[in-house]
Amino acid sequence: MIMSELHSAFEEDALTSSHPLSTPLEEVQTTSQILGMFDAISYSKGAMVLRMLADLVGEDVFDNGIRAYLKAFKGKNVEQSDLWDFIQTVAAGDKKEWEFAWEKFQSSTDTSEKDQLRKALACTKKTWLLSRYLEYTLDPDKIRLMDVASTVYFIAQNAAGQALAWNFIRANWDY
Repeated sequence: MIMSELHSAFEEDALTSSHPLSTPLEEVQTTSQILGMFDAISYSKGAMVLRMLADLVGEDVFDNGIRAYLKAFKGKNVEQSDLWDFIQTVAAGDKKEWEFAWEKFQSSTDTSEKDQLRKALACTKKTWLLSRYLEYTLDPDKIRLMDVASTVYFIAQNAAGQALAWNFIRANWDY
């Protein structure tokens, strides 16, 4: 099924009537131009691009990025770049992207969104960022006490964070 959809999307994209997924706002002047943007080519090409992105970054990273994106922008207008920012945040996990997600986490008032962002923050492969994140669990102004255990768990689920989480628990747990 997916392969036939993929072939169909490639065939439609090869037609002379094909067009880019996005059009600069200033080029859209009429209702018919707006309606023309929502055709079979847009939907099949869009699905194809999303499948390629999922293959590129991996299903888990893609799923976490999509969930965080949907929660963050629920009921809001978005730009095409917003999706890429969220996927990059989870996939690249570098300082800039991680801090972008951390700022979203801090500014969010939606508990469900915050939960998704806490999961996404734990996906980075940068051990120094994971260590920082673990340290944040000691500060209730950064991570609520009730969220500490699940945050450490999310970090431990990451191969790059397993040993860090274990050492952190041993160093900070009075037993």
